[in-house]
Amino acid sequence: DNPWITNTDWYTQNGQGQIIHPAGTNWTDVADLNYDSQAMRAAMISEMQYWVADVGIDGYRVDAADFVPFDFWQQAIPAVRASTTNPLLMLAEGARTDHYAAGFDMTYGWDLYSTVQSVFNSSASATQLAQTRASEFASVPPGKSILQFTTNHDESAFDETPVELFGGLEASLAAYAVTVAYGGSPLVYGSQEIGVTDNIPFFTKDPINWNTGQATEDWYAALLGARAEHPALRQGGLNDQSTNDVAMLLRQHGSDQVLMLVNTRDSAKQVSIPAGWQGAWDDLMGGSSQTLGSIRTLQPYEVIVLGNTIVV
Repeated sequence: DNPWITNTDWYTQNGQGQIIHPAGTNWTDVADLNYDSQAMRAAMISEMQYWVADVGIDGYRVDAADFVPFDFWQQAIPAVRASTTNPLLMLAEGARTDHYAAGFDMTYGWDLYSTVQSVFNSSASATQLAQTRASEFASVPPGKSILQFTTNHDESAFDETPVELFGGLEASLAAYAVTVAYGGSPLVYGSQEIGVTDNIPFFTKDPINWNTGQATEDWYAALLGARAEHPALRQGGLNDQSTNDVAMLLRQHGSDQVLMLVNTRDSAKQVSIPAGWQGAWDDLMGGSSQTLGSIRTLQPYEVIVLGNTIVV
């Protein structure tokens, strides 16, 4: 239903000359663009520049970016950036590592998401979290990032919302804390901050009802506030001492330290605290100061976020 459709050569066609939807998908509401058409490419870039230069948006989240040729992004992104003096965020919903070389700032962290599910739902060891994190970031150039999440529009619409997916409200919070702990750029998908349990359709209007659901938005605000205030959580080095059941890691950037302990199980778990981590800490989730001894017992799905400043 877009006027572009009159330019039939801008679209992929079958042997009978009929415009088709993207091959290998069930997206029958979408006409597949023909990236061999230089005229289509020029028109697309012009449209992208319009929304940036004339309307003033501050970036693009590109749906299904993996389906678009690398050389188009390589052509389009510099042209779009050149249309404004404002900084832009270019987010690719995709997993191809060449998106960074094409000019994107961020891709989706599907691997960590999958590992978090395995840890919480299949009793996989929490030690796998650091392994996945190292593997994901191995292909991320300096200055770029990965979008980390416990749900997004596809997952909440077609799979399950975090409360259902991870085994309850407290489990969903613990899973989110894990994604923040291991770095990248955390996503809050609208509705997860109040613990919605029903699927969230995105082909129909479904506004958030702030008077229902679980009121956990203050918890999310506290965790992400700690991340904003502490560079250790955004760019600090990682000292991972996780056990089979508890994600336990220290992030440090300069004199700033943040220690996170997350019980990934629905039963209490005891951990040994390394000697260098013992002592007084500030509770970054709004509680009182804490003193860690050699042993700590975490309640089911308990999240502990502690911080301090050291002399370096």
